[in-house]
Amino acid sequence: MADTDTRNPHHKRVVLFVANSDERQVDRTLMAAWSVRQRHQDAPIGVVTTNPGHRLWRTGMFNMVISAAGLRQPTVADCLRLAMERGIFERAVYMDSFCRLRAKSILPVFEALDSSPVCLSAVRTDEGMRISGRLVAMARGEPTAAFLTALAPHQQEAGGDQDQALRALIQSGEMRPIVKFGALGETWVPGIPAKGAQPPPVEMREGNSRRLYAEMLMFAMHRLVSSDMKRAAIIYARVAIASNPELPQLGAQRLVPHMMQTFSLKVPDMSGGDRDRLELLVRHAAHEDPAGNLLGIAALHLDVGQVKTAIAVLKMIHTMKFEKPVPVPE
Repeated sequence: MADTDTRNPHHKRVVLFVANSDERQVDRTLMAAWSVRQRHQDAPIGVVTTNPGHRLWRTGMFNMVISAAGLRQPTVADCLRLAMERGIFERAVYMDSFCRLRAKSILPVFEALDSSPVCLSAVRTDEGMRISGRLVAMARGEPTAAFLTALAPHQQEAGGDQDQALRALIQSGEMRPIVKFGALGETWVPGIPAKGAQPPPVEMREGNSRRLYAEMLMFAMHRLVSSDMKRAAIIYARVAIASNPELPQLGAQRLVPHMMQTFSLKVPDMSGGDRDRLELLVRHAAHEDPAGNLLGIAALHLDVGQVKTAIAVLKMIHTMKFEKPVPVPE
């Protein structure tokens, strides 16, 4: 998906996100972008935001940050129109921050624009056709500008409910000559996977902060094993402050009883032998890492339910050599 011209900020294809609300949306947007980056290493990814100076935009995940700070209470449509007016793309796919790309490729969404300047996904239900505004493909041009201009007031009235705003726009009938509603079909409607089933091409992750923290910790682990210590530390600290503010203050020795108690809660059927081996790992880590940095990382993974990852970090500490660890002051 490499359509980048390194001499200017214009790209043929861009995946766009919008982040204008709270800190939680910033976290979700980072994870949504990571889901795209995992499948398209070189994809141009952009974010339109009223907070362009936020440090999480500097994680290496975003190729461009478009400032919407000059817009007063902008809607998603306002932000997408701003990005289009900046001329940064020929074709763009907007993804809601609650979305996660699970398909092997997002290119089919771009290709759907051969049939319409704006493409949306739709699924037929017992109540009728449901149009989703969580994923929108659009080509730069006057028809798309007209669509976004018409959609913005409906989004303002809907209070952020993008599906409701789209329904209101469709009912008005003004965009039917321009937009091919449902051009993406039901395949690309973002959805929640059924229990035990494969996730849909675009998965919805809504209303579960613990799951978001778990995602962020996996991203931080990815940065840690890639020797990107600075970015890993930023994410770990951010999750710790949000999910367990007391954890960074416990220190290595006090983390031992905390972690053993948590292991017992998370794995209640653990055998006595397994518990003894785990306690040896934890106590070794507390001795070798008196500052508690890596042990705290293991404790964070454990607290959000990532037991195997917590054990993997403990094993990593076991293989490391600390020459002169510096303890945290009392």
